[in-house]
Amino acid sequence: MYKIRVAAIWLFFGFLPAVAYGQVVQRSIPDAKWQQLTADSAFSYRNQHELVSTPASQGKFLFRVISLIIQFFSSIYGHIFVGLIAVLILSFAVYKILRSGYFVSNKRKNETEPEYNEEDITVTNWETLSRDAAKTEDYRLAIRYNYMWLLQLLERRGLIQYRIDKTNYDYFLELSSSKYKQVFKDLSRQYENTWYGHLPVSIADHTEYTNMLDALKKQLN
Repeated sequence: MYKIRVAAIWLFFGFLPAVAYGQVVQRSIPDAKWQQLTADSAFSYRNQHELVSTPASQGKFLFRVISLIIQFFSSIYGHIFVGLIAVLILSFAVYKILRSGYFVSNKRKNETEPEYNEEDITVTNWETLSRDAAKTEDYRLAIRYNYMWLLQLLERRGLIQYRIDKTNYDYFLELSSSKYKQVFKDLSRQYENTWYGHLPVSIADHTEYTNMLDALKKQLN
């Protein structure tokens, strides 16, 4: 009987804290206090904008990439790289200028090019020479004679003043105020690519060049 009483007391005092802690205690705030708290700007978040930040991992990656780029261009290898790029760009620009041929003089440029003086240019029958070269299928030489024929016609029309030390670009400048400047530019470029550039010339290329020259001759006449 004694043991039963002890057990009952133990159960009562053992479960009492659990029951007490399991109860939910509700508290109320007076209206005046609530109005005071809500009016306080320290507790107001209605006008606050949430800051959207870049994830830390992404920010660190971008910073690392930028740092590596700066370190590379600040190093000796970066300076060498920039120098190589500058040399390549300059070389390409010089190549394009030389390739265009407008700074190339009409003097003899290789062993296969005939040498003429100024009197030969004005009196030579370039038309006959061009036709003879085309008959032997030497279309590169035929275009050469066609171009000399073009200069001869422009000289006779008083549109240019031929001199053996002038470049084709000089003649282009002399024609800058005439309506023939663009077609002259096209004919000059094709001639220079063929003659000085040693590009292969087909019968179709020669025919196209001849047709352009014939169209210009009609305008000059």
